Amino acid sequence: ERRPNNVYDRSAKLSYCANQRAWTLTYVEENIHDRDNNITIEEQDPCSFKAVSSESISFDILDTADSQWYSVAGAITVPLNHLRLQCYDCSNTLDDFCAPGQGTCVANRCVCNDGWYGLRCEFR
Repeated sequence: ERRPNNVYDRSAKLSYCANQRAWTLTYVEENIHDRDNNITIEEQDPCSFKAVSSESISFDILDTADSQWYSVAGAITVPLNHLRLQCYDCSNTLDDFCAPGQGTCVANRCVCNDGWYGLRCEFR
């Protein structure tokens, strides 16, 4: 499939930045026609982030679920008031996590049947 030159794939990563003592969200925009010249998400510095949690010394990111997160764009920092952190991993022993008949748990994520989408395959 041919895509226009301005099409980007995005990869994102939640990491802990020890310098900030906070959890961070980083992502790279990768032009699919110029992959060799772009940094991979694995190489992205967790302290070069797009969003950051309040200060936390916990290494469990879900501990920040009730704390304030901030979006960072240059020198401007704005509170993210509608951020929700929740664990959506499923396991092969938890059959009812994925919407019944709409998806199957494979490698700790719901793989949706044709025509269904969403974290739990709940949308058509």
